Amino acid sequence: MRKLGKDDLYSLSEIADKMDASMPEIKSTGGLLTKKDQEQYGIDLAHGLFRKMYKAKKEIDALILDITGQTLEGKSPQEIVSLFKEILAQDGVLDFLKSAIK
Repeated sequence: MRKLGKDDLYSLSEIADKMDASMPEIKSTGGLLTKKDQEQYGIDLAHGLFRKMYKAKKEIDALILDITGQTLEGKSPQEIVSLFKEILAQDGVLDFLKSAIK
């Protein structure tokens, strides 16, 4: 898997816009998010994104192919989730998504 570049950020922004993605509300009882709060926020974000993937299917498939050299055809749900985790784990991706998604 190659590192994300500038053009990939444009693609991610297009995908987020097409999916009409929104950031989940941060539910915390105090000022700082606990590890449990952070985990729940990640789950809520992933749920919101996965729920609307169908709206940007072509764009997502093209981005995955461009970054990984792999198509999603014939992949199990676990393999697809693993690819997404690898992409989202790259430096700066989550920060970009937080700023790009309303």
